[in-house]
Amino acid sequence: MEVLEACNNVGQQIDAALSNFATTYKEGERKIEEATEILLSIKRDFEQKQEVNAKESQLGVSRVKECLSQLSKQHKRIQKSLSNIEKKIEANFQRGCGVSIFPPILPDSEKLLNQAICLHLLRNGFVESGVEFSRESGLERDDRIQEACKLTEIQGKLKENHLDAAIAWAQGHHQELLEKNSDLEFKLHQMKFIQILSQGSQWQNEAIAYAKNHFPLFSDRHKTEIAKVMGILPFIKRGVHNSPYGHFFDPVLWTEINQLFNRTAAEVLGFSVESPLSTSINVGVMALPVFEKFQKTMAEMKIQWDITSDTEMPIEIDTDGRNYHSVFSCPILKQQSSPSNPPMRLPCGHAMSLDAIKQTLAYYSGSFRGSAKCPYCKMLFEKSQVTELHF
Repeated sequence: MEVLEACNNVGQQIDAALSNFATTYKEGERKIEEATEILLSIKRDFEQKQEVNAKESQLGVSRVKECLSQLSKQHKRIQKSLSNIEKKIEANFQRGCGVSIFPPILPDSEKLLNQAICLHLLRNGFVESGVEFSRESGLERDDRIQEACKLTEIQGKLKENHLDAAIAWAQGHHQELLEKNSDLEFKLHQMKFIQILSQGSQWQNEAIAYAKNHFPLFSDRHKTEIAKVMGILPFIKRGVHNSPYGHFFDPVLWTEINQLFNRTAAEVLGFSVESPLSTSINVGVMALPVFEKFQKTMAEMKIQWDITSDTEMPIEIDTDGRNYHSVFSCPILKQQSSPSNPPMRLPCGHAMSLDAIKQTLAYYSGSFRGSAKCPYCKMLFEKSQVTELHF
């Protein structure tokens, strides 16, 4: 809470400085234009007249000097704003972060941090900055960076309601989406069909042609959804927005398709849905004061504790209701996950390892014909409904 209050105090000072910058910029621009106009006027007088009124010229020069003096005062105000930010930071963050820095836990930690920063920039739309950072930090342009660049480009188009790039990506990853039991490809085609219809009754034939070309591929899994969306057609001329199918044209569906694409694409490509850099910083802000106090207490008691060991933390850290895991430990088999035994998510939301899923399905194989019960909530699930989890 103290850290949050300190951040807010500094943030307010930064906002005040930015406001001062904006005002100074406008006033400065006006003063420069005024001084320029005066000097040009004096120049024209010299060019057009053989005799120049010295008093008028002196008055013009005085006005230019006044403009420059006011610009200088404005510049000093900007410098004062920057100085106030520095003072605010010193007043609110008096404790040195140096004492809270633990030795690197992971090998190649600098490279991992650089990768996290690079991917954060790329996935948030700062492609040029991300590519330049990658070059300057010596990171290789591997497949992950290439995929992140491509993903950012598609997400940008999707935010502008352009579906073609996202559809092409989904078609290129058709098999992976099937394996993950994802509806993304169908949802994108469905949205494209609705988008065509939303342009008016004159586009009805094109929408029908689009449905004939793309919907048959999904008829087995999405027969009901296809029937519902095709029900829009009889209402095209009478007005779809006031029909029983008006909800298909709700703008919120664009937000949902954006979220579905971001989540699914991240899962297919092995990215986390949220930026690892943002997550680390957010939890670090909450955890750092606790670590600092803990480190000081341990030093006073002359007790050594190695953070790089596998033992649990001897203190609890409030992370605002979120749980962070470096590894996944299967609650059924009590084993840590591995690339060959990854964590899996059941349709009910519970998680267990792949080995536990296989054993559960084998146990129920004679009773439910390929289905099994979740060990926690007893909800039935099939193997095709299980998806891999990525932390």
